[in-house]
Order: sequence, then C-alpha cells, then structure tokens
Amino acid sequence: MVGVCFVGQQSLNAETIRQGGTLAYCKYSRDYIAQEAAAKWDKIGILLGQFVSPWDWWRVKRLHPPVAVNCRKNCRKGKAYGNTCVRVAYTCQKPQGALVTQDNTVTFG
Repeated sequence: MVGVCFVGQQSLNAETIRQGGTLAYCKYSRDYIAQEAAAKWDKIGILLGQFVSPWDWWRVKRLHPPVAVNCRKNCRKGKAYGNTCVRVAYTCQKPQGALVTQDNTVTFG
C-alpha cells in the first residue's frame, strides 16, 4: 500500500494485508511484511491459492510482451474468391508455443 489509513489507532493498511485483501508494497515501505507473511501462512484472501503479485506480473509482461500474429490462408495454384480459394493450402505463421484462438489469432500465454 502506498497511502496510510487509520480508524482511531487501528491501521487499515495492516488489517487489510493481514486479512489477505492486499499485499505489502515493499518498494515503498517494509512496515507490513509481518502481516503479509501471516496471511500467506494462513492462506487467506488473495493468498489462498497460487498468486502472482502485480509487480511480478507486470515485470514478466514487460519482458515478454504478447505478440499477435494472424494465421492466413494461402491460395496455391487456385483463384481467390473473397475469403475462399478454389484450392486451399492453410499455413499458419506462428512461433512454437504460441496459442491459436478460434478467430485464428496467435498469442503467447
């Protein structure tokens, strides 16, 4: 958390993190590490299952941005009529490990 909020003497930051509602934002403050560790230990809130912190998710996304490539239909020795060919040879120009959706868009997962 970046801001600090209180109700009386109770820190809303600490309580929200302790209940697994958010994470301690260690880049700006190390005040709530114990509360996050307790929530991880108790496996509550967003820390119940497998969880990727937002900063780790964005780091991976920046290092490996999604690439969209359209699979295309090539007409070999045939006439093209709109989106169809008399004789059709389908080729997909996609890197290994990419995912192809129903609309033939290739993305990296």
